[in-house]
Amino acid sequence: MLKKNRAFKSQDRSVRKQIIQDTASRVFLRKGYETATMDNIAAELGITKAALYYYFSSKEDLLAAIYMQAIQVSLDGAREIEKLDLPAPEKMRRLIIRHVKDTIIGNVSAVSVFLAEENQLSPENQRKIRQGKKAYNNIFEDLLSKGIQEGDFRQADARFGANAMLGMCNSLHRWYSSKDSPGGPEEIARKFIALLETGYVSTGISIDEEPCCDTRENAVGSSDWRRELKQEQKRHQKAVEAIMEKHQSS
Repeated sequence: MLKKNRAFKSQDRSVRKQIIQDTASRVFLRKGYETATMDNIAAELGITKAALYYYFSSKEDLLAAIYMQAIQVSLDGAREIEKLDLPAPEKMRRLIIRHVKDTIIGNVSAVSVFLAEENQLSPENQRKIRQGKKAYNNIFEDLLSKGIQEGDFRQADARFGANAMLGMCNSLHRWYSSKDSPGGPEEIARKFIALLETGYVSTGISIDEEPCCDTRENAVGSSDWRRELKQEQKRHQKAVEAIMEKHQSS
């Protein structure tokens, strides 16, 4: 206990706040938010409850800080990718890899609390959280819409697609284990991408073999052949329609 106390006090204030949030995430996950107390968190840190209240005014204040940090970090990373001069498919791959590696697997304890305890926050904090989540989802939705318009993605409801994509990735916190899961974070992300891009119907290509997150040159090439395939499908469809019209008129 004394060693923990000394280690905590030796850090800068901003680092101490981060240590408190990380510790609280683990305690909330282990005990559940309603059951966990500030005493539990203070004991885990090796400090007094009074010292803990110096940084956070209440348990809800601490929970809200965990939420807002998770959203801000995710938004900052996604916006960096959004600004890159890359085709829509490559941007989407990078968004998914970052979401899986950094947002979900890189912070499993906080994410597990994040996805389970939102209803414990005040209406005002819930409103702020919803705004942040919407801004993050919009990055995926806007990119899907752009890719659909440019012919890189198939015609679909972009909002539905973004929600489905993020829902699949977010479920990782329920089953991921660094010991038992198939592959590391990036390998799991790549398998998710392959499944999203090829579907689950057999194409003769294993999702372990499907390329993703190529260099820009390769990504553009991949985008080109997909666009050519789409154009060929449209030409084929027009030819079929012309034959049907001729048959019906004869």
